[in-house]
Amino acid sequence: MAIRFFSLFLLYRAVFAGFLPVSESDGLAPATDDVHVQLQKLRDDVKILKETYQQVVVDVTAHTQHKDELRKHEMEIQALKQIVARLEERLEILQEERREPVKPSKLTSPTPVIASSCEELRHSDEALQSGMYWIDPDGHGTGDTPVYVWCNMTTGSTSILHDSESSTDVGQCWDAGCYSRFINYNASMRQMISLIELSSVCRQSIQYDCKMAPMEFNGEPQSWWTDRNGVRRNDFTGGNSVQSKCQCALENSCLDRKLQCNCNALSPIETSDKGKFYHYSNYVKEIFTFEIFFRYHHGQILSSRYAVEFWQDFNSTVFRPA
Repeated sequence: MAIRFFSLFLLYRAVFAGFLPVSESDGLAPATDDVHVQLQKLRDDVKILKETYQQVVVDVTAHTQHKDELRKHEMEIQALKQIVARLEERLEILQEERREPVKPSKLTSPTPVIASSCEELRHSDEALQSGMYWIDPDGHGTGDTPVYVWCNMTTGSTSILHDSESSTDVGQCWDAGCYSRFINYNASMRQMISLIELSSVCRQSIQYDCKMAPMEFNGEPQSWWTDRNGVRRNDFTGGNSVQSKCQCALENSCLDRKLQCNCNALSPIETSDKGKFYHYSNYVKEIFTFEIFFRYHHGQILSSRYAVEFWQDFNSTVFRPA
């Protein structure tokens, strides 16, 4: 840019020098043609001068903007350095907390755990409120790790939570059993079987919302679940029917009394089916490979979604049997 300023200065001097008049005292009389030539040269030089000046202005502006951008980047770098410093400080605090021994909490710590069920907890302290607690159905200090469960301190029931309690859209799927969902429970199978052995009744339920998406089509089951032994089951009432069967069949309330599920009626209006499981000898590990199909029927698109209730026990024994 300094070179452009110097060039501009030399050009200005050259233009000025070229414009100086020639006096008669110099012994020379200017010709008219020479004046026109000088004027044209002057115009050309002025044009070059203006272009050079404009370029200098552009360069100065760009230089100023560049300096502003550098200043902005420097400020951003300083801000990032401050954020990194705060994060490093927080990380150091967290690492220090991890090195400190964990203080046991009556409600949130898995140790010490002596209760095998919520019923046992309720009997040990009648002042306890319903909420989340740690229990150890397979025995304190042995077997699998304790389980974090919901305890109803009014009834003494234990609820084991899982990752499929909210309504789930099956999406588009065209063949029987083409959709599957593995239910991940907040407890190991060993702990759940131990709780079953302590309980007189265990329950779980499912609701299936549908629109022209049957549980069974032309006598062929389209949806099923598998028990903890991996055996496929078509009966959603916990029974042993080889056909698809829903709660409305037990209550004699299906939309079509000849069918055993509301969804089998292929209604164009959304309806639902429910299934309730009340057994403990064949507890469900994977309440569904719940596989449901999606297909066109009379030119309309099917829709379906489901929600699985938490697993719940009732009337568990107060203490583990000897």
